[in-house]
Amino acid sequence: MKNDLVSIIVPVYNAEKTLKKCCYSLLEQTYKNIEIILVNDGSNDDSSKICRKFAKNDHRVKFIDKENGGVSSARNAGIECARGEYLSFVDSDDYVDKEYIQNMYEKIQKDNSDICLAGYWIKKHGFVQKNENGKGSCLYDQSLYYEKLLDFIWGKNGMYFPVAKLYRKSLIKQNEIKFNENIQCGEDMLFNVQFFRYCKSMTIISECNYYYIMHGGGLSGKYQSRFWRDMSMVYQNYLKIYEENYPEKITEAKEIILTLLRNTMFNFYYKKRSIKEGTVFLKKCSNNSEVAEILQEVIPQNRFNQIILFCIKHGLYSALCIGFKSKNPIKKYFFPVFCFVRKYI
Repeated sequence: MKNDLVSIIVPVYNAEKTLKKCCYSLLEQTYKNIEIILVNDGSNDDSSKICRKFAKNDHRVKFIDKENGGVSSARNAGIECARGEYLSFVDSDDYVDKEYIQNMYEKIQKDNSDICLAGYWIKKHGFVQKNENGKGSCLYDQSLYYEKLLDFIWGKNGMYFPVAKLYRKSLIKQNEIKFNENIQCGEDMLFNVQFFRYCKSMTIISECNYYYIMHGGGLSGKYQSRFWRDMSMVYQNYLKIYEENYPEKITEAKEIILTLLRNTMFNFYYKKRSIKEGTVFLKKCSNNSEVAEILQEVIPQNRFNQIILFCIKHGLYSALCIGFKSKNPIKKYFFPVFCFVRKYI
């Protein structure tokens, strides 16, 4: 087996409480040919001091100290100075098992694939959830690869975020793929979508060696003012993959627009808003010319998306907004109504 250098990029911002645990877990990797790039993004705590100490004590640790520019800026700085044949991203409040790189590297070498997606653990307030990618290891090549990318619609296999993955760096460099520093949310999703656009094969493994630590709230529980605009950019790039490489599946891929509308409305009601305000906003989003055209074509497979499309087509915007505003699980609120009304339409 080859022994390529693997670059591990760690964006750091005010992470003095978690950074040491993260770094120690990386230094203990069973795969030894690694470089760890710590990018301090203008922290105002002791993060910079901790980074310098690790860089001084171990030649494999590189330290970049920069002005605050956000996580995308920090990751891009890491990519620029990375010398490895492969890249992996680890967040500074997370940590990994010692086999983290070894497991992904062995599989990506065996399959000669462009990316390896691994399983991961989610830890939040004492709650632990294991997220495997099926059983064992699978290679997705050619048409099977594009079939698997449909999982992006549901967020399966951790396709949204850049952690718990090993990327072929040459693909990133040749196609000038970077994290977009001008969007507030979905920058990691956009990076992956752009990578998938050029990637020809991927390996998915079930091993869970990454521990993703969720703190109170997080971006998933905060209102994002530019959510619709930013995420629309992500999904437009996603659809380009199918337009260019797998046009026979484009109708199926377009279901992601319904996922976008659903997530947009959940985001909308993270602020205190009325049903009327939500109705106006949902109408505006769904009546966008490009979105409206897709809604006429799409045949959703997911039952939640079936409900949303059903309500939009029959002008039941207020009913949708009541469900989104109530924060009740969508299946408890919408699905019984949908099953009842559908009989009479």
